[in-house]
Amino acid sequence: MAIKNNARTGERPVMERNVMRTCNFRVPGIPIAQPRPKVALRGKHPHAYVPKKHPVHNYRASVVAAFSKLNSTYRRPFEGAISIGLTFWFPRTQAITWKTKPMLTLPKTTKPDVDNLVKGVMDALEGHAYESDAAVVEVRALKWYVPGDAGPRTDVSLCEFNGVSE
Repeated sequence: MAIKNNARTGERPVMERNVMRTCNFRVPGIPIAQPRPKVALRGKHPHAYVPKKHPVHNYRASVVAAFSKLNSTYRRPFEGAISIGLTFWFPRTQAITWKTKPMLTLPKTTKPDVDNLVKGVMDALEGHAYESDAAVVEVRALKWYVPGDAGPRTDVSLCEFNGVSE
């Protein structure tokens, strides 16, 4: 991502996107949010953990498996600044399922929170798609109910940008 800055006129910097590499993949299944960690004392030191039986571990494994199925050109780790786009598709509830009317996409305004959903995916991809999630400079996330008879899933888009210059 290049930033053009005109310091003489005092104008705000303008960001230009120079996309280097993009990869898109789909993770089948109901999206699971990253839970708050539990804390236990080990001796005198607190230790934060997520219980081993929590379903987020299976979901994170599904995210890594979907990324691993990509072509080797796309599967290599991203470098530099990264943008991530996530669309979480949830199953329709009984109250919004119709037999005769078309079922269009609807935004999901109930739990789980979108930031906890994003954390689960970003933590899963760390060490596979990128070295550290600190490299992610832009996040775009949406929560929707699936249209019609479509299945729940997570759509992931990763973009690598050029370095920043002034």
